[in-house]
This record gives sequence, C-alpha cells and structure tokens, in this order.
Amino acid sequence: MVTDYQQLRQVSEKASKEEADSIYGKLQNIVSTHDSAVGLSAIQIGIPKRVFIALIGEEWELFVNPEIVEQEADIIEGTEGCLSFPGYEVATRRSRQITVTADNLESKLVLTDFDAVVFQHELDHLNGVLFFDRGYIVKSPLTRNSLCFCGSGKKFKRCHG
Repeated sequence: MVTDYQQLRQVSEKASKEEADSIYGKLQNIVSTHDSAVGLSAIQIGIPKRVFIALIGEEWELFVNPEIVEQEADIIEGTEGCLSFPGYEVATRRSRQITVTADNLESKLVLTDFDAVVFQHELDHLNGVLFFDRGYIVKSPLTRNSLCFCGSGKKFKRCHG
C-alpha cells in the first residue's frame, strides 16, 4: 500500500482494458485483507492508471477511466478514512448524488449518499487529490509536535494540524 504523500499526488493516466484487467486482481487481493475497505485505487498500490474498485451497495465494482458527468448541488457531510493514511479521519463535504460513467460501464450510473462519497474519494486519488484537500482532520495518529505526514519537515501542528 502506497503511503507516500508525493507519490499519491500523481495524476493517473488512462488505462487500457488489458491494464485494467491486470490491476483489478491486485486491487481485489488487497481489499480482501482489509475489513474496513470500501474502495481502492490503482495509484494506492503504485500503479498510476485510472482504475479503482469501490464497494457499491453490497458488490465490488470496477471503474476504468471513470468520470463524473453530473453532480447535484445537495451536499453530504461526514468523515472519511483512507487505507493509505491509517488512523486519520477527515471531515468532508461531497455531492450527495452524482452521475458517473466509465469505459467498462454499459450506461451511466447514478450514485447517491455513501456510494457517491466513495466514488468521489477514489476518483480524487486518480486526480492526485487527497482527502486532506477536501476537509479538515478530526482524528490523527500524530501528536501536534510530530513531523507532518506530508514530508514538509514541519511539525504537524504548523502544517496540517
């Protein structure tokens, strides 16, 4: 699992069907070992390709070169975690309903509430955006005097605390 802040800031490139098929198995293997996992993107396992899996309803779904094509103005507020940053929780605001597409979907898909949040979180990973960028930290394994996770060399309280 990639935990390097700078590596996770990379913008992922489009994936071919063959690349996506190969990545899918790797993502599935990792989420099967994390009971709390609800999504995982290829960049989180060191592959900068536009592929992720997400738990939509009760099923793991693959998204290849995904996009949000429509967002409702209604907002859902909550806290998010991330497998790349264990122990952190970030308060975020996301669109409550989105319409999405991906190369492997036969038609557009409408996602709401938790499913929409998970999709937006994983899509952010593909764009080099981290959940820290979308809100504020409400739980951290660091003390205020620890060095910050981002690699700045600053103390956490001066950088992201």
